[in-house]
Amino acid sequence: MMPPPASRNAPCPCGSGKRFKDCHGGLRDAEPGTAASLPVEDRASGPSDAEAHFLAGNRYRELGQPRDAIAEYEAALDTAPDNTAVLNNLGLALEAAGERDLALDCYRRVLTIDPVQMDALGNLANVQFARSDFNASAESFDRLFAIRTDLPVATMLRRAISLQKSRRLEEAETCFRDAAARAPDDAQILTNIGSVCVEQARYGDAETPLARAVELDPGNPYALVMLAHARQHRCWWQGIDALFIDLQRLIDSPHKHSWSVVPFPLLAMPLPARTHLLAARQWSHALHPYPMRPRPVAPASPDGRLRVGFVSSDFRNHPVAS
Repeated sequence: MMPPPASRNAPCPCGSGKRFKDCHGGLRDAEPGTAASLPVEDRASGPSDAEAHFLAGNRYRELGQPRDAIAEYEAALDTAPDNTAVLNNLGLALEAAGERDLALDCYRRVLTIDPVQMDALGNLANVQFARSDFNASAESFDRLFAIRTDLPVATMLRRAISLQKSRRLEEAETCFRDAAARAPDDAQILTNIGSVCVEQARYGDAETPLARAVELDPGNPYALVMLAHARQHRCWWQGIDALFIDLQRLIDSPHKHSWSVVPFPLLAMPLPARTHLLAARQWSHALHPYPMRPRPVAPASPDGRLRVGFVSSDFRNHPVAS
């Protein structure tokens, strides 16, 4: 069994960062016992030992068996219904089982009990981010970073992207630049800095991060198109033909890229129609990664004229607004 610390106010030896009485000490108070030291195959047969079920749930989750982990965590909650460690880990198991809505409920319940529980805040933000609920994830990341700022770069990036998608562009740029200070040669971060500068029509400020991103990752078509787009806005024509050649080569290549090309800026670039079509298909597939529906067969117009329609979700002043 996990040995208790000298004081119940001391950090829990499980490494959660919480006080012992608010973590495993709470489980022990709910139902004392020694089954916590038992391996999974010898776990308690009934809901009499919350700590044993909690540890068994952790073990099942590590083994990639989320359904068994869920059963164990729920058994622990029978005798420790408000234990935040159990609720948080139940949320993780539910996520692994594909039950994101139920996982969100677990994280929210944790935060109702303890509004500054960092694990639950981070997990809540990550689920909201994965669901593309960027306004909600930005708010959750705000709460998380108000408690602690020295979080992993990956967490900083998710926060920055949430802010960018929520149109909080200045805050997003600051967050991207903070991440770049810790990972200065990360092409993804530099590309994001350049992209958010372009969104703010600060094309000159986009030059340095985008040029460096292309230098670090020459096969990144997204950074390349944003660099060419920014230079067109600045009427910087030196070397731009070489950018167009590289763009066409990358887009026409059958090799799949981790970044899709934004097709709309390409409309102002001297590229073949086939290249534009490939870029549009790659972009649409990134947004909707499912098999394409069969092309509808439209009846010919009685007068023989071809009618062309434009459909866009970008309802602004003109079809290619950014």
